[in-house]
Amino acid sequence: MEQFMNMLVMALLSGSPAHTAKPATHIDNWPALKVTEHIVAAMPSGCGANATGCTVVNFGERTCDIYVAWREPLKAATRERELRRCRGYDDPPFRLKTAYVQWLSAGSPCKLPKEPDGRSMIAAVTD
Repeated sequence: MEQFMNMLVMALLSGSPAHTAKPATHIDNWPALKVTEHIVAAMPSGCGANATGCTVVNFGERTCDIYVAWREPLKAATRERELRRCRGYDDPPFRLKTAYVQWLSAGSPCKLPKEPDGRSMIAAVTD
């Protein structure tokens, strides 16, 4: 848990309504990520207790975890929005892009699958 907390460089939160259509743009050179989906009764820390969906990207491990709240009536729409984030689509205020650029500038983005030297960056985007 301590290692996870050390790797948690940034928690990105968005309080926007879950079903509002927002323009999304693709982030250049977005890495391929292994996607894991979760239907949860409670969102993990960093996502916000009232969130309906959350995407947690770990650039160092090349993973993208999608969390959809069990209570969310439109799970399919929330899931699709979070999957798009795993594919590198970001919407204003472009927090995923900011996190990705910071991670790229921090060191060696080509190490796979884990970076023992602490260069992992985790970014969470919540709706």
